[in-house]
Amino acid sequence: MTIATFQIKVSSSAEQDTTTKSTIIYNRNKMPKTASTYCSSHFLTNRKSFLINRKDAIMLSYIQTSSEQVETYIEYFVLPNNGKSIQKYQSKHTTETATSPTLKSYSTTIKACEDDLKNRLRIYGKLLACTIHCGSRSITAYCTDQPTALAIRFRNAFNVQEWANLQGATSTKTEVDQSEASCLGAATFYDQVINQSNTFESTFITPSEAIWLNELLISPEVIISRQGYEQEEILITDMTSEITNSNSEENHIKFTWKYKRDPLHVSP
Repeated sequence: MTIATFQIKVSSSAEQDTTTKSTIIYNRNKMPKTASTYCSSHFLTNRKSFLINRKDAIMLSYIQTSSEQVETYIEYFVLPNNGKSIQKYQSKHTTETATSPTLKSYSTTIKACEDDLKNRLRIYGKLLACTIHCGSRSITAYCTDQPTALAIRFRNAFNVQEWANLQGATSTKTEVDQSEASCLGAATFYDQVINQSNTFESTFITPSEAIWLNELLISPEVIISRQGYEQEEILITDMTSEITNSNSEENHIKFTWKYKRDPLHVSP
């Protein structure tokens, strides 16, 4: 549960009954501001910005506070084909008002942003970044051509699902444990057990990204999505995360994972 509303009713023989209605917000971390102030100015993520492949989608969650009017739009940062400086453009604006605190979601794709630039604004160039605005909330996605090595959906510190599109490399280790029997000179195997584990190591990440990814490593629900496969829940069995703010050292994360249900996968 991310958000809930509850009432406390107090009865007394000497005074009139009083009822207080409150809204609670789940957050594993300590908020630097009051809940209402924080929610009106932040998405439900501890990221300020992130890298995203041009083929991936952007999915965000936020809480629209009571009577808040949310204006939603995207700022595009583009290097035009015929220009030398970065230009800024905006998508269409939409407005929505909530009557009570409500959990909202926002999603778009980089391709949809590029299509809006070409088809509506008639702008031709390379989209470098886009900043999503929902009321006072904003977050910037920097576009990259580097392919996503691992796409993971997990429950973050606010208990909402968040996507981590990671760049890096995965190695797979398969171990076979079996017994051997011989009958009339012919050998055969039985009690065969196959254990498979995968180790992922990221490319260079910033200190803030490394801190955010610690939420993934300890999340109670982690789901992987791989090309050609169904989405499957996984278990992170071993992890290494060393974070430094030194300019001479790079941050990486490394973790080992396996499928929770050992599904049979057929290569596409």
